[in-house]
Amino acid sequence: MTDSDPVAWMVQNDDGERWLCHNHPAAAKYGLKCFPLFAKPQPTLTDAEREAIECFARMKWNTNGIEYHAATLRTLLERLT
Repeated sequence: MTDSDPVAWMVQNDDGERWLCHNHPAAAKYGLKCFPLFAKPQPTLTDAEREAIECFARMKWNTNGIEYHAATLRTLLERLT
């Protein structure tokens, strides 16, 4: 389960009865219709955290994997914006 996966579901049976469920696979196994309701909140960064990551990610390093880590941080920033 990832942070973007739903954490609550509305489940409906053939008679139209509805209720909340946290275990989608179990409900679906019994042929119930399942509708995602919401996901976990996504993490955010403060301005200071973002600035620190951007600063490090802009540096050009040639030492034992540092450029790899800088590229990873750039990817993180892209995903969070």
